[in-house]
This record gives sequence, C-alpha cells and structure tokens, in this order.
Amino acid sequence: MNKKILYVDMDGVLVDFQSAINQLSEETKHAYENRLDEVPGIFSLMKPTKNGIEAITELYKYYEIYILSTPPWNNPSAWTDKLQWVQKYLPKIGHKRLILSHHKHLNKGDYLIDDRRANGVSKFEGKHIFYGKGEFKNWMTVYKFLIKNWGFKKIEAKKEEDLIYKITHNKDRKALNELYNFYGHIIEMVVLQYSDELSNKEHKIIQSKAKKGFINAIMKYDTECKFQLMTFAIWIIRQEILKYTSKRDGFKLLPISRIKQIR
Repeated sequence: MNKKILYVDMDGVLVDFQSAINQLSEETKHAYENRLDEVPGIFSLMKPTKNGIEAITELYKYYEIYILSTPPWNNPSAWTDKLQWVQKYLPKIGHKRLILSHHKHLNKGDYLIDDRRANGVSKFEGKHIFYGKGEFKNWMTVYKFLIKNWGFKKIEAKKEEDLIYKITHNKDRKALNELYNFYGHIIEMVVLQYSDELSNKEHKIIQSKAKKGFINAIMKYDTECKFQLMTFAIWIIRQEILKYTSKRDGFKLLPISRIKQIR
C-alpha cells in the first residue's frame, strides 16, 4: 500500500533549540537579543529533542517522511547547518528528504508535525499535529497518535490461516515476517502501554518480548477456536511483557490457578 506522507519540522520539534542557546556566551546573547536564531552557527550546536530521533526511526516503517523546516532568512549559515544536522542524526531517513521553505503549505501531504502555525503551517492541507500543545505535548504522544491512525490493510481470514499453517508446520520465517508486518502496528500499541521512553533500550527489549509473545501465540493458536488471532495474541504478548517487567522489578507473577485459589 502507498504510505501516507508525514512532514516533520526541525526547530522545537526534532531539534532542541534551547540546547544551543545554553552554549552561547552572555555577550553573544546580548548582541543578538530577540533574534538568537540569527547567531552564525547556532544551528550546528543543537541537540535532538527527547525521543525525537527514535520516534522518526520507528515511524519510518509506516510513513513516507520528509523533514520540512524554515531557516532564518538573515542567517545564511542556518541553511547549511540544518543539512549537516540531518546528515548527522538522520543519515538514512533524511537522505535527500530535507525541504527548506518559508511556505510549508505548498507541500502536499497527510500530516505535518510543527510547533507553530507560521510559515504556511496554518494553510497546510493535511492535519497539523501541533507539537507541544494539547494532546501532542511530547514525542511519545505524537508517536502513539500516528501509530494508532496508520491506515492498514486488513488481512483476509484464508490468507491468515495459510500463513499460520506455514509457520506452525514448516517453520516458514518468510510467512512469519509477513504475518508480523500485518499486525506490527497493533503489537507496537501494546508495547507503548509498558514503555515510556523510546530512547531507552528498555523499549527495544519490550519490543523483543512482544514479538516473542506473538510467535508463541501463533504456535499455540487453534484456527478452529472462536477467538481471533490478535485477541489471543495480545493476551500472550501481555503475559510475556509482564514476565519481563516483573522479573526486572523484583516481583513474582502468580499462576492463574493460584489466583483462583485466592479468590
């Protein structure tokens, strides 16, 4: 299927502008008061925002992503610095996908993540994800929204049954990857309920536990039962994640039989 187009702003969204200001001398701050974005080389000092690079890396699986930014007109160094920033932090995803413009509404697409309405953002034809405001207060909330709203093709029952057979009887890895790709976004939504930091290696660990749970669910699934695969799989995935988090935090999970005895 064709991926939806997602534009991502830089300053204040992917890039932490304040991180550069903190590196300026008091003399420079005074000289460029109220126009700090015109300080030569300031954009080369900026660090990524929390979870920004990690979120874009994950969303790249589902969306066609472009970096859409407006450099200050009176700061020529900003144009080069923005390119070099993308080359440094997003070498693959951002390769030849950086657009510098003062008229962002001229770009056709589905979503635009931006922390302002200026430079044509208010006229953008798609949905403006207003970063830092309301429901989009940080990258985690933006990421959850875009994963949840990703348009996906529903798998046919016969196709799903054939893939399950190939996996369980032939250990067909290609079939496993195909089935996982159909349900990857749903699995990621489960992962996000247990992960607060995309930048933390913990997120990757929980993703791996979720995939293990999904595989276990397939191996145990009975195509004749009344439950759909993902209804059953989500339960197994949660169990796998809880096993990990309980061990990590020093708790011990009670078996279901023991819980019934307590009741």
